[in-house]
Parts: sequence; C-alpha cells; structure tokens
Amino acid sequence: MPVLESLVGRVFGRLTVLARGTKRPGVFWLCACSCGSQFVASAGALKCGDTRSCGCLLRENGVAQGLANRRHGESGKTVEYKVWKNMKDRCYNPCNRQYKDYGGRGIEVCSRWLTFEAFLEDMERRPPGGYTLDRIDNNKGYAPANCRWATRLTQNVNRRTTVWIEHAGITRHLAGWARVLGIDPETLRYRLAHWPKDRALSLASSTSAP
Repeated sequence: MPVLESLVGRVFGRLTVLARGTKRPGVFWLCACSCGSQFVASAGALKCGDTRSCGCLLRENGVAQGLANRRHGESGKTVEYKVWKNMKDRCYNPCNRQYKDYGGRGIEVCSRWLTFEAFLEDMERRPPGGYTLDRIDNNKGYAPANCRWATRLTQNVNRRTTVWIEHAGITRHLAGWARVLGIDPETLRYRLAHWPKDRALSLASSTSAP
C-alpha cells in the first residue's frame, strides 16, 4: 500500500497545511488561511492550484474583476483577458502542461499584473495580425518592461533554444542564415554539423538583417 505523502507545513497560495483532515472520506487536509480562517481542502486541489485560499482570494478577485469589467467592458471572453488568464495559469498552476517551462523554472507575474485591469492598461489591446504576448528576456518574468505584443516569427526567433551564429562579423539566427543562402534550415544545420563553419556559410555574402 503506497505511503501517504504528508503535506503538513506546506504552503499553497494563502493556505498553510496544519494536519490531515479526518471528517471526510479521501485525502483531505486542514489548512489555515492567511485571512485567519481554517479550511479543509483535498490534496489534489492543493497540488494542482485549484484551491489557494478559503475562498477569500476568489471573493477579492471577483470584486477587482467586477470593477475592471465595468471600466473596460470586459466579459472574460476577450482575447486580452484570455491571454492574461493563460499567462497566470502557466506560472502558478502545476497542472498546466506548460508549467515546467514557466512557473517550474521561476517565471512569475509581477504583482501589478495580478489584476487584469492593470495588465490591460499597460499592454493595451492586442494588435491585429496574429500577435501574441512575448517576453523580451525569456529568463525574466511577466512585467511591463519585459513584455510586448509580437508576431509568431519574432517569438520563434526569441526562444531560449534559438541558435545564433556569427560569421564574417555578422550574427544571425540559423533560420536567417538559411534564408540568405537560399537553402532549407535543416540542410544548413547538417552542414554546420559536418563542415567547418566558414565553408558551411561561405555563400552567405549578404549583410541584410535576418
């Protein structure tokens, strides 16, 4: 029989686990909320981030969101609202499939942007044409100075895994050099893996930007 993982002492949002809850079937834990009340929550809800307070956080967010909705006419269905919600989910919900690349490696949302009203005020409406929310420095969190609306091409170039290559005083990402050479990026990748760099890039004489 598997050993029950103890959550005593662990903190989930505003909740600090005090003891095993014994009045309900299943695995439940008695928690103290930072607002002063006590609350019983399931282990699954705590671990996945579905329960982060006794309910006070939801009430506070509801009030704040209600004010934002009245000011901006948001219904929760706009593109900007969904972007904001997904941004927070990636950073704070361990059950989100992208959590390991965001919250799991320390990426956070600045305190100002924990309310949608402030996020919308800083970022304004998303431009038309497939723009998405992009962090300029992928090792820093979501904050006004580090975020922009960017095209998919810009985001692809800005990935942590992007390969940058310097040749003849010019630095381009691999896809940029492939465009200059007029070849498929995978062909260039093969060349760079098997040929000296100068030979692989010998036909790249253009100095235009990637």
